[in-house]
Amino acid sequence: MKIVFILLVLFCTKYIVSRISNNEEKLLCNQRGTFNKINNNCSCITGYISYPYNATSQCNYEQKSSNSALFLSLIAGYAGIDMIYLGHSKMAFFKLLFPITLILINLILLNLNIMIKIR
Repeated sequence: MKIVFILLVLFCTKYIVSRISNNEEKLLCNQRGTFNKINNNCSCITGYISYPYNATSQCNYEQKSSNSALFLSLIAGYAGIDMIYLGHSKMAFFKLLFPITLILINLILLNLNIMIKIR
C-alpha cells in the first residue's frame, strides 16, 4: 500500500511540475508560440513575430497585412495613412507634412508671380 502511495505521489508531482513548466513556456511566448528548449527561443505562430528583436517578451507583435499596406500606400500614401496603419505615427506626420509644405510653397510662388505680373 505504501509503495502504491509513493508511486502515486511521484507521478502527481512529476505531472504538476511538467504542467507548471509548460505554462511558463507559454507565458514566455505570450501563448502565441512554442518554446524551443534547445535554442532557448520561441517559434511564433503564423502572423506573430518578436519585436523588437531583443525583446524580453516574445511573439508580442501581430504582423499587418502587406497587401493592405500596399493598397493604403497607393491610395492615400501621400497623407501618411499607410504609416498610421503600420503603427509609425511619427513617420506618418512627416509624410503628411511634406505635401502640405509643397502646396504652401506653390501657393506662395503663385501669389508672387501674380503680384509681379500686376505691376
